[in-house]
Amino acid sequence: VANPITRLFLGRGDLSDALYAELESDRVVHREDGLRGSITYRHYRAPGERSNWSKEAIRAALVLTDRRLGVFARSRPIVNVAFDDARFTYLDLRVEHASLAIEVDASVFNDQASGQITVRLRCADPTAALATIRTRQARPQDSPG
Repeated sequence: VANPITRLFLGRGDLSDALYAELESDRVVHREDGLRGSITYRHYRAPGERSNWSKEAIRAALVLTDRRLGVFARSRPIVNVAFDDARFTYLDLRVEHASLAIEVDASVFNDQASGQITVRLRCADPTAALATIRTRQARPQDSPG
């Protein structure tokens, strides 16, 4: 449970009921709420934003459905990509220092941005979460459950 100060600044790291209902239509297979984590920007450039290196703490929810990988902070998507989306192949997914790390070049999702973005989440079992992602990614998307 997050302390009140952390909750004030970072949120609780859970999903709104409306967002969960939307994701449930894709059949949620794994969900973790209230995960401590961070987003790191390296050599990041976007309209109105520049950072050679910055890191911000987050409280997030990790959701894996039959069709997508989602990381949400304050019920806003940080990562929200379908396994059959061609951009998914650009995600560098790994276990790093007991955390699930998701790294991508910013230009893959925003043609006006550049640089590297890394999301790290302290999951209960990051190795198992990564294995679930890999299993879902390898499955044909139009096959039932």
